[in-house]
Amino acid sequence: MSVRNQRQEAVTEPNLHINNNLLILEHSAPCLQKMWEKKKMSVQDEQENMMIRSRLSTVPYLPSSKDQTLNTMKLLEGRRGRLADLGSGDGRLVFAASAAGFQCTGFEINSILVTYAKSKALWMGVPSSQATFVKKDFWKTDLSSYNNVTAFLAPGVMTVLGDKLLKELPDDALVIACRFPFPNWPHQSSVGSGLDQTFAYDISSVRSHLRNVPNAVV
Repeated sequence: MSVRNQRQEAVTEPNLHINNNLLILEHSAPCLQKMWEKKKMSVQDEQENMMIRSRLSTVPYLPSSKDQTLNTMKLLEGRRGRLADLGSGDGRLVFAASAAGFQCTGFEINSILVTYAKSKALWMGVPSSQATFVKKDFWKTDLSSYNNVTAFLAPGVMTVLGDKLLKELPDDALVIACRFPFPNWPHQSSVGSGLDQTFAYDISSVRSHLRNVPNAVV
């Protein structure tokens, strides 16, 4: 091989490698862009969820009314098993449900309210197997062992709460929301009206409905 041909090969061969790399990058760029956008969206969603959860800790304590408690118990008629009350406050709903035969856990982040509810349970002679009160963040708790869930929270957290419950609860679970319904969830039944209206949701039916809704989390 002549010196001239050797020089041409030395110049041409690297160019071929460069062109091939550029071709690979050209085809990979859209995929990388989509992956980056997806990751960016997931990070943004998680940040938004964290902001919503942080707002929940500043929601003022608002005990459920007598009618709300009665409405909740009406929607729980015929049900049995374990019940989680999210934001149990002074424990009034937990006490009503435990008296009806449920094994209840009240989740509350206010230590004063937890202490009050525990003291009342002791004074009333309610065994811990029927009613337990824990100072615990239910957002960080796996709720998959509960087949009944009640919640009287702020309207701004209901969407995020719905996503959590859909991921964790069994198909036979019943969710009851006081006053503020879950957006985009079809309720099975409701009792009361106005501020005392209470909504019941069958998780299996909700999942079936959301499977036909574009971009819905199921």
